[in-house]
Amino acid sequence: MPTDRIPEAVLSRIWNEGWHSRELRTTDGRRVAVVYRGVWTHSNGPDFRDAMIEIDGRLAQGAVELHVRESDWVSHGHQFDTAYDAVILHVVLENDLLHPSSGPAGAAIPTVKIAPFLHGSIEQFMSTIVPLDLGNLGQRACLPTLAGERPEEIRSVLRREGWRRLVQKQLRFQQEMMARSAGETLYRGMLDSLGLSGNRSGMEAVADRLPLIMIERIAVELGVKGLSAAFLGTGGFLPLSPGHQALVSEQTVDTSQIESCWQALVQEYGLSLTSAPVWNLNRVRPLNHPARRLASMAGLLNVAAADGLLAYLMRLPLDDGASWDRWLASAQPAIGESRRRQIVVNTLAPFVAAYADATGDQSLMEQIGVVWEQLPGGVDDDVARKTIKQIVGERRFQVRSALEVQGLHQIGRQGCAHLRCFECPIAALAVQFEEQRFSG
Repeated sequence: MPTDRIPEAVLSRIWNEGWHSRELRTTDGRRVAVVYRGVWTHSNGPDFRDAMIEIDGRLAQGAVELHVRESDWVSHGHQFDTAYDAVILHVVLENDLLHPSSGPAGAAIPTVKIAPFLHGSIEQFMSTIVPLDLGNLGQRACLPTLAGERPEEIRSVLRREGWRRLVQKQLRFQQEMMARSAGETLYRGMLDSLGLSGNRSGMEAVADRLPLIMIERIAVELGVKGLSAAFLGTGGFLPLSPGHQALVSEQTVDTSQIESCWQALVQEYGLSLTSAPVWNLNRVRPLNHPARRLASMAGLLNVAAADGLLAYLMRLPLDDGASWDRWLASAQPAIGESRRRQIVVNTLAPFVAAYADATGDQSLMEQIGVVWEQLPGGVDDDVARKTIKQIVGERRFQVRSALEVQGLHQIGRQGCAHLRCFECPIAALAVQFEEQRFSG
């Protein structure tokens, strides 16, 4: 069975019932003996607490976390959650990372790839177990009645989960600022947000080849034509094909100027014409094409050129994100309203919060907290759409704020996508309210 079709709840059940060899091995060859498997939490935090695990003859007591893929540790944000400092063993079906996962304190966590030690196939195990007692959760809308009668109950959960997600984003920026300057961190974060999920690696490759110190010098010396040439050339889009010309046609710079400027940049800065980033263009809408996004980034940096990117952002007023949005809206080619809103919420706001914390600016921290609470939001992406439908079904439920949208993403990505109903706060509400209603 493909690993992406195996719910994590099945792994937890395997661990809980000891359906594996008495002796295990970590991915780096150490002997592991399970003295006590721990208590299955069925809640937020590590999957099993108070476990006793012997690793190479040394007894450790703490938590055990299970994932289908080792990289799920990172995608779930556990490296930033202090609750996971207690984890002493990471049990996975597939170890797809080059190095073991690390806890929030930075210590590497021993990892066991459990598949070779199971008593049989996953299919055999699943055919013999009684399903978890979650009722019909996940098979129908979780809170349709509550959505109609007590919507603030749902909003409260969404806001709380939204704060969790935004704080995780802030912590990621803080961690990156330990290795890079604040300006470089902001610059790379903006490129990442323009790449969408399929082209983030391409944007990262562009950022690696065009560090902020270089691109800001180009901005001062050559303006938007130099910036466009640097981004499009490094991205592998020069010379521009007719199709790519149409994508960036909103720019005021003539494409022939961009191409000749690129040749000059190759000579002066040693920029490479080869090894262009790899882009995923399958089913990418024209407005989201990386060539267009790179040209838009050139326009944004041109506006900020006199101050520099970091200084420009930090002098914009914190007026519920309106000034940030006006800056993003000034880009040519234009960035759509939905994408601008996502950049504000996912990049600019958490970055400013991280910067305020790094510089000890308590006043700014308080102001950005207010901004987070007041940023408008809408259900305009697939994750949010699917999650709200899972929660309320066909009921009418208006999502009012960006914080609530972030809550939908937190629940959808960390709960619904992995069938982790047993630790979902929405499922807890459903068990408390909806199930009583249906049974009564």
